[in-house]
Amino acid sequence: MRTLNPLNLNFIALTLLLIFSSSALVSLAESGGKGFDPKEMKRDYYSNSGRYLVMVYDDSLTISRWRGDLSRAFDQIMKLEEKNGRTVLKLPKFQKLSEPILSPSSEGFDSKNVYNVATAIEDGKVFMIYRAESKNETSKECTGRLGLAWSEDGIHFSKLSKPILYPQEDYERVGVEDPRLVKIGDKYLLTYTGYDGKVARLCLAIYKGEKLSEMLRTDEPWKLWERRGPIFPDFKYVRAEGEASPVDRIEGWTKSGAILPVPLKEGPFKGKYIMFFGDTDIWMAYADDPTDPRSWRYMERPVITIRSDKFDNQLVEPGPPPIMTSKGILLLYNSAGKVEETDYKGSKYVYRVGAVLLDKRDPRKIIARTDEPLMVPERQWERWGYVNNVVFLESILEFNGKILGYYGAADRYVGVAILPW
Repeated sequence: MRTLNPLNLNFIALTLLLIFSSSALVSLAESGGKGFDPKEMKRDYYSNSGRYLVMVYDDSLTISRWRGDLSRAFDQIMKLEEKNGRTVLKLPKFQKLSEPILSPSSEGFDSKNVYNVATAIEDGKVFMIYRAESKNETSKECTGRLGLAWSEDGIHFSKLSKPILYPQEDYERVGVEDPRLVKIGDKYLLTYTGYDGKVARLCLAIYKGEKLSEMLRTDEPWKLWERRGPIFPDFKYVRAEGEASPVDRIEGWTKSGAILPVPLKEGPFKGKYIMFFGDTDIWMAYADDPTDPRSWRYMERPVITIRSDKFDNQLVEPGPPPIMTSKGILLLYNSAGKVEETDYKGSKYVYRVGAVLLDKRDPRKIIARTDEPLMVPERQWERWGYVNNVVFLESILEFNGKILGYYGAADRYVGVAILPW
């Protein structure tokens, strides 16, 4: 990365050059930024011209080669600030589209609710795996299945008419839920919640095909997934030191596995893959072979807990797979917080999105955490649904120069939000 000292040129003329000519960026970088005065600008300016990322922020111009990955994007937009003797994580708030991008079908396995998704980019398309429930089942019978949708622009999706995963084992007989997807080497790993009506268990499945698009060309897409079973079947909860948990625990209860898709390069977990999981608190696990449930070992005590004086005072739960950045490991997470009913009618608890930055040498150590939520329920379809007042982020990706966050809304719809950079 190269940061150029402010000099003297009309900002508007430079902006036109940046938008219409990537070669202008090369010339600007090589010239040392002669003729540019960032104090002339009226607001922050960002331009992605393909070969270079240009950022004008405060009184400096930064030019860096853009490789289209989340790590570099978050390196640019993430800030750490000192506040009352502690470090606070600062990120822009998500800017949500006004309407859902996925809604329940009129009939079929996803006719009641569609929400909580995993995504991947393949051959220039976004593939989305989503949690679904049918209107033909009562609340007591409500069975979770996973569906598939795809899009060429990341916004407008088509849906496969049949589920790609449905309950087949005893440990998931009431539902397969809340998917998260990563690709490690040439394998797609799917973590999901298997629910038997009493205990929610974090489970693992491996994709047997070469490309996700193969699911569109078969009558039985569920056969392309190999179940590996629950990851922590005998999980025992150990309360964090000094923690006053607001809920009772069920032995074996685990959910929401978010795997960092690269092994750590240093520290006590060097060479290991790590995963964050759980709800109410967040635990960390590590493995030599992330495709084998028997390889995973979890830390007894949670690494991220609720905060009584913040928006996440009742529950924290991993969001999308963690992102390795130069500053640390970034984990976006979902949270529930107690609120006055007058603020959110019909709810005592509201689900919002936060973020935490963890030490990349030892991810048990927290570097910084957001004081304010990055996303909150605002629109009618986020406020009212199967569960009111919920935004629940499970997937984030960089696509066509945009950072897109996909989230479940009121446990009935899927929305997308753009993170400004």
